[in-house]
Amino acid sequence: MEITKKIPVPTLALQGKWDSINIGVGVIAALGDPSHICLLRNMKEKSLAVVACDGKDNMSIRVPEGFLELHKSFKIHSKQFVYETLTGWGLDPEKTYSFKGEYLEEQKMVVFCLKTMNL
Repeated sequence: MEITKKIPVPTLALQGKWDSINIGVGVIAALGDPSHICLLRNMKEKSLAVVACDGKDNMSIRVPEGFLELHKSFKIHSKQFVYETLTGWGLDPEKTYSFKGEYLEEQKMVVFCLKTMNL
């Protein structure tokens, strides 16, 4: 009998007070444990996407080594990105907002949408 490990729900939090983006282990697991990720922001649709990318990409962020086995989440600090995203979406830049994402297999990305978030 084969035991399959369940992939946790992909989660992401925008933490205005700490100018950070908290990426949950489910995001990295859904993307197949990449070495680097990129964040894509759509201000009009009020959504964020996380995709696996090459470490040479301008906006690449290195995933901590052994992340899936050792961690539950990691933080990316970016005052400008977090502030612009929260204020652009009409949210309080001092608060934390948590999102549950959806893995889109065809696009190979995890998407987080404000419209589906519980505020």
